[in-house]
Amino acid sequence: MHLPPQESIEQLQFELNDTKGRLDALSFMARIILDSVKLQDEEAYQALKTACLTYSHDHLATLGEIGEDDIEVQAQAFAEEIENLFVSVYEPTH
Repeated sequence: MHLPPQESIEQLQFELNDTKGRLDALSFMARIILDSVKLQDEEAYQALKTACLTYSHDHLATLGEIGEDDIEVQAQAFAEEIENLFVSVYEPTH
C-alpha cells in the first residue's frame, strides 16, 4: 500500500512519538530499578554505573570512527541515555 507523502509523514511522526513514549517508559523503569539497587548496595551500584558508562563511551568512540552521521547520532543518543539512567528519578535531569 502506497500512502501519499503527507500521510506518510503523519504515519512516521506517529511512530516516532509512539517509540519515544515507549523508550521514556523503559528509561523511567530502569531508573527506578537503579535507584533501588543504589539503596540496597551502593558498591554494586557504583560498579554497574562505571561498567555502563565505560561501555557507553567505548561504544560512542567506536561508532564515531565509522564516520556515518546517522550512526554517530545514534551512538551519541545511546551515550546520553546511559548517563541519564544514572540520574535518580528523584533528582531533576539536566
